[in-house]
Amino acid sequence: SIRPSPSAAAAAASEGVVVATVRHDEQPHLTPRQYGEGLRRKRLAAGIRSGRRRDGPRDASPPPDDESSGDGVDGGRGRGRKPVDGDKDKRKRSKRSKKDKSKDKNDGKNDGKNKPGKNKPDKNKPPKKPPNKKPSGGSKPKPKPRPQTSSSSSGFANEPSSSQNLLQNDKPGRESDCPPTWSKERRYAGGDLVAAKGRVYECKPHPHDGWCSHNAQFEPSAGVHWTMAWDAVDSCDCGECTPEPTPKPVKPRPTPRPVRPTQPSRPSGSGGGSKSDFTNNKSTVQRVYDMLDNKRSSIDGSIFLYQGKEPSTVYRYEGFISGLRIMVEDGVAKKHFYLGDGSPNGHLYGLANIAAFLGQSMKETIQYDACDENNWDYLAGGAGGVVYPLSNACGQLEQDYQDYHCPEHERHMECEVDSKMSLTGTTHAKWYGAPGPFFCGPKSEYEQTGIWDHTYACNDPWANPPRSCDVYEGQKAGRYDNSRAVANRNGRTDVEGCCWWGRGVIQTTGICNFGKLNYYLGARAKKEGRDSRYPKVDFCKDPGIICSSREHKELKWIAGMFYWLESLQSYDERGWNYMKELHKFVDGGMTDNSFIDGVSGVVNRGCHDPPCGTGPVDGIQERAGNFNKVLTLLTS
Repeated sequence: SIRPSPSAAAAAASEGVVVATVRHDEQPHLTPRQYGEGLRRKRLAAGIRSGRRRDGPRDASPPPDDESSGDGVDGGRGRGRKPVDGDKDKRKRSKRSKKDKSKDKNDGKNDGKNKPGKNKPDKNKPPKKPPNKKPSGGSKPKPKPRPQTSSSSSGFANEPSSSQNLLQNDKPGRESDCPPTWSKERRYAGGDLVAAKGRVYECKPHPHDGWCSHNAQFEPSAGVHWTMAWDAVDSCDCGECTPEPTPKPVKPRPTPRPVRPTQPSRPSGSGGGSKSDFTNNKSTVQRVYDMLDNKRSSIDGSIFLYQGKEPSTVYRYEGFISGLRIMVEDGVAKKHFYLGDGSPNGHLYGLANIAAFLGQSMKETIQYDACDENNWDYLAGGAGGVVYPLSNACGQLEQDYQDYHCPEHERHMECEVDSKMSLTGTTHAKWYGAPGPFFCGPKSEYEQTGIWDHTYACNDPWANPPRSCDVYEGQKAGRYDNSRAVANRNGRTDVEGCCWWGRGVIQTTGICNFGKLNYYLGARAKKEGRDSRYPKVDFCKDPGIICSSREHKELKWIAGMFYWLESLQSYDERGWNYMKELHKFVDGGMTDNSFIDGVSGVVNRGCHDPPCGTGPVDGIQERAGNFNKVLTLLTS
């Protein structure tokens, strides 16, 4: 789940942005439609109607007069549940005499609690809940309801959704049956229900329901974008899962997203990744070049694809091979992209290294056809259910890119943060209503920043005055809305000095990485008397040159390969050395995923054996699949 820091949550709440968090488990039982009836009974019993509408958050309304409180799920869909010791006591209590019931009624009148229309709850008070009963058979007590962040009247989140109300007003139904688990083979529509790890999730209405069946990225709670497609609406008894503990208001760790920024490199020279141990062989290098050239059309046609289908407009073979030759022959700081030694398997070492690099690049950027980092970190709220803070340019997932410092011994290479710098990204996401490109600038230019409103109908020639979509080419909906300040997860409501978002094929990010490019390859190297491949390119004054340059289209590849030299080919931690593992993989017949899984951990999590304190690898199977696809193509 994606959850904000306390500071971001407070800032978001002040602007009416609701941020919710949930958990999940798995339990097959009823069909989505069968389980839906039981869930609706429970909602009505708790004083909630779905009130679904297509254009915004769902309402919470009082129950009808003929509905009484109680466990609507067990009452409506209790089949298959074995009797427990407490059931007999419940039946005994239900057989009270009319006289006893009348006495209770009279007692209620005396204390003023029973009024005409007794089954209608006070609209200003939460629905009355049945008293907690002691669990039978020594079972664990039911967990407390999850606290819910309230919204303000800012206009972005005027009302909590029905799922948020259910989590707030109803205790989790640990005795409920569960609907079927989510399956990527099944097609879901708005209102369909699935179970995952002790939670029930409901597919959001149109237009979000299209994502419910999209792919594993939208799998309830497990996928990186699941909150775009699903609402958590209930708890269910999943047998072996344990009750969910009441969350504490502490700063959580965010879930990873498809594009991860690169981290400052480790000191070079340790382990087997150094040039002295693994040196390129000239004839092997030429052999690899020839093999790549022979596969040129296949690489462009099956590897460099947007969403796995359309040819990428950003990443093509011409730029790739140009950047590769530079990093193999010239290198950076005496480090070179490795294409193989003079042994019989030399060319296979090089091809496997290329396949590992391209497999990660496919996951990070190529599949999105993006050079600039996309604005994808959203908060719950607004008419469309989510909002995208424009201050995400400063850092997504609680990060602060301008504070990405180098290790102490490399601090002199960093770029200085220029508060006057003003830039706009070149690329952006392409889905309907997708956020426009990132931008940065001083407070004198952007006093405050708000959101990207992806629901805004910008293409309306019949409006007065007529409206058109003019933020980016191919735009179908959406607009920048700075009418009120909205903070990102790190509390920023401006974009001053925030020009260091990710760029290039593996998203070079932060003042350290751009500074090192400038120190070794750019204008600073020329200024200080060192050899410079791009003496007129100042990566510190214009980090966007990586994506915008028409003269040097290979820069987006150069930036990614520089990261590969710094962070992969030099990686040697806790007995796992990248170069040695590469050779071991090839010499062992290239048959298992242990090597590429370690590589994925380094790229996505900073270590070869995640979670390493930050969680599991995002898309580890997809990354392995990409690697094997490229390796098979190059070696066939």
